[in-house]
Amino acid sequence: MSEEGRLPHDAEIERAIVGAVLNHPATLAEIGDVSPAAFYSPRTRAAWQLIRTLAARGLTPDLVTVGAEARAAGWDLGHVAELAAMTDPILPPMLVAQHVALLVEKGRRRHAIEIADEIREAAGNGTSKDELSGILEVAREALGTLRAGDRILPANLAGVEPVPAQFDVRGFLQRAGLAMLYAPAGASKTYLTLRLVTEMLLADPDRESYLFGHPEL
Repeated sequence: MSEEGRLPHDAEIERAIVGAVLNHPATLAEIGDVSPAAFYSPRTRAAWQLIRTLAARGLTPDLVTVGAEARAAGWDLGHVAELAAMTDPILPPMLVAQHVALLVEKGRRRHAIEIADEIREAAGNGTSKDELSGILEVAREALGTLRAGDRILPANLAGVEPVPAQFDVRGFLQRAGLAMLYAPAGASKTYLTLRLVTEMLLADPDRESYLFGHPEL
């Protein structure tokens, strides 16, 4: 059997998707009905299930509402607090579909490994040729369709491709998302940041940019 820790997954992507929906519940409608089985981590899978349950009841799955539902379901305070931690840093809504596409791809790979393990186990247990053929046929169907409601993912995201990165400063500063500039005190961080922002706004006066500072950084 495959070692569980080596199965394809990305904890940061899973947390970012959950956090993005908690921050912007309307995002849920844009990404479709992603199955909880797409999430590898039990924590993010449970959080996603709560989000889906609330949405199915016609409630807005924001942080407060999901937190209340988690407490009602018997989650301990540490797990409830972890929901809030998933919302920081903020994943911009325009990047959620790209992250979901990555989640889908890792789910596909994980599912393929699980199917291979099932086939190998069946072959090693003296399974008859006809029974093994049946298992292979099910495996081909599962890998070929990956229908919503199966062990993996929604069909409406099957064709989603990662969005190519666009840069304001090639190889250094992406056009969408968050960026952090870190350096020791006195290294001219403020000058460089203000110069970058000034140049970008001069080039495109209509764009929206947000600049945050922190005294310790």
